[in-house]
Order: sequence, then C-alpha cells, then structure tokens
Amino acid sequence: MAEFNNSEKVIEITKALANFFRLALSGGKELTTVENELDHVRQYLFIQQERYGDQLAYDIVCDDASVQMQMPKILVQPIVENALYHGIRGIARQGHIEIRAEVSASDILLIVKDNGEPFDLAQIDQNVSNNVAKLGGVGIKNVDERIKLYYGEEYGITIDSIVGSGMTVTIKIPQNCGQLNV
Repeated sequence: MAEFNNSEKVIEITKALANFFRLALSGGKELTTVENELDHVRQYLFIQQERYGDQLAYDIVCDDASVQMQMPKILVQPIVENALYHGIRGIARQGHIEIRAEVSASDILLIVKDNGEPFDLAQIDQNVSNNVAKLGGVGIKNVDERIKLYYGEEYGITIDSIVGSGMTVTIKIPQNCGQLNV
C-alpha cells in the first residue's frame, strides 16, 4: 500500500497495529477488561480485513454487564486467528466471524463462531489439550491450558462444529477473574 501511495490506508493500518500492540502489552498487566480484550480482537480483525478485503466480515457483540469485568488478556485473539487461518482462509464464499461476550450465571462466556470449514468432532476426543494438532495449532491449546491453570479444570474451551455451519469455540472463565490462582 505504501508503495502504491495509498497513504490513508497505511495510516489506518499503522494506527490499528499500534493499538493492537498497546492492548496486548497493557503495561505488563496479566489482566484486562472484557471491553479491552474485544477491542484488541477488533484491531486484529481490522488489519486482517484490510488484507482479505470482501472475503472477510465480522461482528463483535458484548453484553453491557460484562464490559468492565476483568479477565486474562489475549484469550480471544488466538481463537479468532485460528478461525481465520484454519476455517475461513480456504473457502470460496465470504468468511464471517462472530464474537460475543456474555454473562452466564457466575461465568463469562466468550464465543467465537465462524462460517468456515468445519471440523468433524466425532473423529476426536472432546479434550482440547489432547487434540491440538487436529484442531489447528497451539493457540487453542495454550489458551485452554492457561485458563485451566488460572481457574481450574471446570473452565476453559469447548468446541462445537457442524458440517456446513462452521465452528463455534466457547471460552468459559469465572466472573471473578480479578484473582488468578497462580
């Protein structure tokens, strides 16, 4: 873009990249708010949308009740990256990623749904950590292991995939994320 003098786009992408890194670093803190986590993903998807153009669309929806809740940082972006590279990148139609943050009972649910290539979950064990290679890489495994380390085995990632409908990854963490168990 810079080579072809598209300076407005270069400026927009550079700002998004700067915000992406600012939010990722967050002053060295391990925790962030749900709102900041989703803004981090928004910056990532803006950059990717500039790269893929009309091949990628996305929506980010957040419960008002969850925006200021604390959570470990960089949980959602690796899941979104996985959806893009392993689900959407190879399809012939427009890819769509939907991200939702919801409060459910005493938990925060961060849901990433894509319309890309599904994975046949009948072929694998539901334990995410045992199936990292089949599920697209270390990003999902690392997020799941971090959550389990912080909050226990009842938290982490679940994956649903329906042939023809893409994949849904749900991150479950407790609402009281202000205290890490480490």
